[in-house]
Amino acid sequence: MIQENQYLVSKARSSIGQILAFSLLISMLSHGMFFKYEWLILGIILAGYTLIKIPELDLETFNHTDLLLAGLIALSLLGIFHPVRLSEGIFEAMHWGIFWLVYRLSRQISQAPAIVTGVIKKLHLIAFLFAISGWVPIAGEIWLAPGLPEAGRLSSWFGYPNAAAAFLGAVLLLNPKHLLITICLGISLVSTGSRGGIGLFVIILVLRELGCVLFNFPRRERFFKLRERFLPVFLKILGLSIFLLGGLLLIKFFYEPALTHLWSWGFSSTSWYERLHYYRDGLKLAVEAYGFPRAGGWWAFPEVQQISYWSADPHSSIIRILLNQGILGVVLFAVWGYLVLKQEVQTMHFQDDYQRREALNRLSVVLFLAFHSFIDADFSFGALGILFWVIVGIMTRSNYFAKSHIRQVKTLRFR
Repeated sequence: MIQENQYLVSKARSSIGQILAFSLLISMLSHGMFFKYEWLILGIILAGYTLIKIPELDLETFNHTDLLLAGLIALSLLGIFHPVRLSEGIFEAMHWGIFWLVYRLSRQISQAPAIVTGVIKKLHLIAFLFAISGWVPIAGEIWLAPGLPEAGRLSSWFGYPNAAAAFLGAVLLLNPKHLLITICLGISLVSTGSRGGIGLFVIILVLRELGCVLFNFPRRERFFKLRERFLPVFLKILGLSIFLLGGLLLIKFFYEPALTHLWSWGFSSTSWYERLHYYRDGLKLAVEAYGFPRAGGWWAFPEVQQISYWSADPHSSIIRILLNQGILGVVLFAVWGYLVLKQEVQTMHFQDDYQRREALNRLSVVLFLAFHSFIDADFSFGALGILFWVIVGIMTRSNYFAKSHIRQVKTLRFR
């Protein structure tokens, strides 16, 4: 009987892993799940699967992430009473509801390392197909090619190079095992010409490697091991850079505007100038709403804008949440981020080297996507949101066991 139950649980988790990978693939192929009808279709698929296959979700592990997502759904619906566009409040609630389903499904497989590994491998394959498609000329006939000012930069299935950079950078931080995939994703990342994406990727990568050093050695040995640890890492980065330099020739031939955009750093550029106006106008709208949620709050930009934008999207997850879910939504996210980071750091003290490395990889993905979304329209693309919450759901396995371990340690110390 026990073996039969274990088999059924394993089969159910395997099925969940497949539906998560399938959902991510479908969302990627559907322009990154940017348009409303794409959100509706995937939402119906996930909701139907959950109702049929998983009639009872495990609520014993209900935690602060569930409270965050439930709170954002409630705040979205609350904004209906003070709307800019009433339908947008319902649509926002559906957004967060889909992410909640993805998170809960990911938690269901988080205690099965083999299934988690299988999902990550499928993610690497999806990213490889995504990158390769960006180099196929016919791709521009199937998916929307980026218009001005992003024309001439790799965007593949998304139609927006910066969102493509966010996805490619996130998958690279998960450390694909195959060198060919790593090289392909690295060259494609540079071909997006995303200054914020590439710059933030390098920063997070360096911090992750530094984290490996700090957690893998006793405190008194850490700084003596830095040189020893970073030498092979430096050589790997050097070798990858040589491949990337070779890839620059391909980029120059296929995506020369990406290189031009990449080298044009500075706050005087049109991109940064418009973003600063987005953020300023977003804060002004939030003050006018007294920090309360407004359904479709970001649609009020035409009321205050003083220059023409390339897009009506505020290009910042913080500003978008501030306008749609109010100041309380931003506070909820800030508290949640602190708790997740604190738990991850506590967890790493009780893990072996391999587990710690995997935990750092996943944490780096979450930090990369979160910080990049602060300055771009990442989570307007449902595919990036799904990737984010899948990784968060997988991360909770180690946290769940770490908390019980930490409580035992504290109890022993108290005695």
